[in-house]
Amino acid sequence: FDSLADEIPLARFLNLVETVVRADFGIMLIFSRDRRKPSLILSEGKPLEGSEDYITKYYEQELLDDIPEGRVTTISDLLTRDELHQTELYREYLAHYGVGYILGIDIGTVRGIAGKFRLARLEKGVDFSQRDRAICQGLVPYLRSALNLFVQRIDMEAEREALSMTVSGMSIGSIMVDPDGQILEANAPAETVLKQRDGVFATAGKIALHAPSQTRELQDHVMAVRAQPVK
Repeated sequence: FDSLADEIPLARFLNLVETVVRADFGIMLIFSRDRRKPSLILSEGKPLEGSEDYITKYYEQELLDDIPEGRVTTISDLLTRDELHQTELYREYLAHYGVGYILGIDIGTVRGIAGKFRLARLEKGVDFSQRDRAICQGLVPYLRSALNLFVQRIDMEAEREALSMTVSGMSIGSIMVDPDGQILEANAPAETVLKQRDGVFATAGKIALHAPSQTRELQDHVMAVRAQPVK
């Protein structure tokens, strides 16, 4: 769950799962509301070669499409090796990257955003074992929670961006602080006032007034607002 807060969400998690089950590739496909194709592919930290082609040209040929939600499914559950090699997806895409084995879990949907977890191995390797499948099946509750937290992160970032745009568009000075009094956002008029240091300024990332007693009073006010219950 900690990796959800990383610059590239879930990168460390995907890298660890790849290591544990000896997969060559691991991705999380994110689908926004009413989208048939993935809106985002999360990988172990570096852009995967072929991702753009996969989304734009080959996802509609996905071999693990509409698998049972929350249940580990592999290509070998659905197709023999010969049947796989005859598919257009294999001939035009998978074979190009040497991929021969894929394991998938469809996680579900949170407020219109869906997630799909996929692991792949090169064809020169071996198929996923019962142990590998059991490990991945045990991850299902955590994957669902991770999707929920990821959606919350998206909501928070969207809310903050909207608030930032609102604050920036005000004609009067406006400063947004966190519960500890640290400045989070200041629009252009407020930035001008702070730079002029005419009675009010910023120090150590917090608002301060030239009179220390007034600064303490301001800080006490922020703390009092923090202590109020959220309605």
